[in-house]
Amino acid sequence: MKGFEHYFLIKSQEFDSACLKIRKFLDRYELLSYDRLEFDPRASRNGSDPAFKKVLEEIQARNREIIKGLLEEFSRKGYSRLEDLAEIPQGYLSKLFHTLAHLLDGFLGIDSYFYNLEEDSHWVSPKMEQELSRNPESFWLIKVCGFTSISETKFEILSPPSKRIKLE
Repeated sequence: MKGFEHYFLIKSQEFDSACLKIRKFLDRYELLSYDRLEFDPRASRNGSDPAFKKVLEEIQARNREIIKGLLEEFSRKGYSRLEDLAEIPQGYLSKLFHTLAHLLDGFLGIDSYFYNLEEDSHWVSPKMEQELSRNPESFWLIKVCGFTSISETKFEILSPPSKRIKLE
């Protein structure tokens, strides 16, 4: 089974209750489905941990690296200007664009390394940074590895409607 790593920022007093909240969220989340979840207590951090802020900065930077990598891939394929987006063919590049849009608009996906569950975002707002400073013990960064036997996300294995529905 293939595994995907994510860090979640979540408000919770204890590690176990934070994990339960994340599990409930993922069980109901329609865009991402895992057969098995593993929570890593050694890599997870409470907001009062001296390493918390550094880890938070690093995992947000990793999301930015993912976005930059996607943009570089578009550029390598000849799509480097915004105007070029209108010419992207359906297929690999349109799926990359879909992934990029999800990372920018706050939808969790397999490519999301960090997800702020409190703000439904891949980033931490200035307001949340203030709350983290005021109440660090109330927040956790939880590392989760999700495992799936499906090698592609669901939208990638769906056939277009014209292939599923018999057209007369």
